[in-house]
Amino acid sequence: MKKLVIAILAVLVILALAAFGYLQFKRDHTFTLSAPISEEIQPVFGTVRVYGTQDTDVLFIDVENTENQYQIGYITPGMSETIKLEKGKWYKVQGAGDITIQMVNVRIQGAEESDIVSVESITENITENNLALVCDALRSGGISNVDVFEQWVKDGLKGNSDNSDVSGFSDADCRMTVMLLAGDSIHYDSVKENYDGTYLMFDVEAIDNQEAYRILKEKRNLFTTLFGEMPVSANSFADSFPDNIKKYGIEFKGEGFSVISILFKAYGEELAFVGHTGILVDCRNNDKVDANYMFVEKIAFGDPYTVTLVNDESELIEVLSQRADYSVEEGEPAPVVYKDAEIIGELRYESN
Repeated sequence: MKKLVIAILAVLVILALAAFGYLQFKRDHTFTLSAPISEEIQPVFGTVRVYGTQDTDVLFIDVENTENQYQIGYITPGMSETIKLEKGKWYKVQGAGDITIQMVNVRIQGAEESDIVSVESITENITENNLALVCDALRSGGISNVDVFEQWVKDGLKGNSDNSDVSGFSDADCRMTVMLLAGDSIHYDSVKENYDGTYLMFDVEAIDNQEAYRILKEKRNLFTTLFGEMPVSANSFADSFPDNIKKYGIEFKGEGFSVISILFKAYGEELAFVGHTGILVDCRNNDKVDANYMFVEKIAFGDPYTVTLVNDESELIEVLSQRADYSVEEGEPAPVVYKDAEIIGELRYESN
């Protein structure tokens, strides 16, 4: 009976994580465009949902063949309509007022598909179109195991299909991706030998049991020491991560990149943990990237790998602050963002 209860709980946790991942994915592919619209949209799956702030018709024009036009004849505030467009194609959008479109990628009109385009620091999926450019930037930043990362992305993209509701499913998450790319540059004096926490249970299970992630096994103890539960500092919540790093003599030695970590407080406990992390690549000397920095991340299990172009740390904080999933209960400390071991900001989510 006990095993059955544990199995049911495990299934419920997996379903909850899948739902969380889908909602985050949906949020990351919802954009509001203001007339006159200068962006183009690309359906993620094929069907998109459209909202408007005033009565208008909405026209979608195929960029490659402008004779192919698709129209929502009438949309009114407070109501939404769906329209089926061809997955992977780019469309110009025409309409009045502010138009919100769900389940799309966005780029500036006229951009090439092989280019990563940032529209006010919008996060984009890493796909076959921009994977080579992302990997080139990672290598230029002196990052290790880029070939393995590239294979992880390609394996995730194999999950895409016209009938799939999940884009690029993979067992890897943000922390596993960072340890793959930055682990060789993280030095330490000591680590916890045994992990007995719960916040990394799915990470550890994947590392221990999935052949694709065996490369992380030798860094398992560093992984759990760096990202797992740690005591909340007596000085302040923000000091918890630096105190933990200092305790184990952990140093970040990346020269062309940094590790971005977001610290959250554990619910109902005086513990903290790294709830999200990514790689910030310095691209100021990279002519192929149209921004100063490239932020590479994997938001959660089941989500695609993503890339965001920003010009400074404040833009990155702004991007992260817009994610509702990083909001906290009143009275709880705001999530703290670190660049390696340096505090660079806090996340203050404000709903519209």
